[in-house]
Amino acid sequence: MYRLERKFNSNKFDELISVERYLILNRFLNFRKSFKPRLINNVYFDDFSNSSFYENSDGLLIKKKIRLRWYDDNLNSLRLEIKSKNGDYGSKKVWKIKLKEMSYKSLILLLKNYNVFLKYVNKSEIEPEIKYIFSLIKPVSFNNYNREYFIDLHKKIRMTIDSDLIFKNWRLGVNEFSHNLPSLKVFEFKYLHNDFKSVHLYEAFIKQFPLKISKFSKFAHSSYSN
Repeated sequence: MYRLERKFNSNKFDELISVERYLILNRFLNFRKSFKPRLINNVYFDDFSNSSFYENSDGLLIKKKIRLRWYDDNLNSLRLEIKSKNGDYGSKKVWKIKLKEMSYKSLILLLKNYNVFLKYVNKSEIEPEIKYIFSLIKPVSFNNYNREYFIDLHKKIRMTIDSDLIFKNWRLGVNEFSHNLPSLKVFEFKYLHNDFKSVHLYEAFIKQFPLKISKFSKFAHSSYSN
C-alpha cells in the first residue's frame, strides 16, 4: 500500500528550536513517542547500470532503492528492503534475512569482495528470490543515524526524527571513510493518502510548521559524499 511521505530538514539551531517548540506547544496532533529510539544502519545497493543513482540524479518521479537494513548492533534484525517511490508516494517490500554469526566487521569484509559475499549468500538458508536479487546488484554506499519514533494523538500520522547522520560512499569500493552531518535533523511524516482524516490532520498541522518541505535523500547524499 502506498503512503504519503513528507520530509523536512535543517541544520540551523534557531530553526530546530522553533520546530521543537512547535511540536511541544501544538496540541492539534500532540505527537507522542511510539517506540524506543534506534540506530538505523543501511547498506545501499545499485544495479550494474547504476539505475537508482540516475533515477535520483535525474529527478525522476518513479524510482526505487535497494538496501540491507539492521537496527543498533543487532545483525539478527537484518532485512533486505526494496523501497519504491512515485513522487511523494512510497511503498516497501521487505524480506527478513538470517546470516549466521554475522557482525558489522564480518559483513564489511564480505562486501569488500562481492563475489565472496555472493558465495556466502548462496550457501545460506535464505530464499532463492533474495539470492537472485543479490546477483543483480552491488553495494554502493552505507549510512547510519539515530531515529526517534512518534505518532499523533489520533494514530493517523507517524513522525520520525533522524539525527547524527553518517555517510560512506562505496561506489569506488567498500571503505571506512565517512562524511558526517552531526547538526542535521531530518523530520519525516507518513500517512495514508486515501484516508480523509489523515490528510486533513496533516494539512492543518503543517500550515504553521517552521520548515519548508525538502527532497533530502540519504541514498543520494551518500552517493555524492566523499
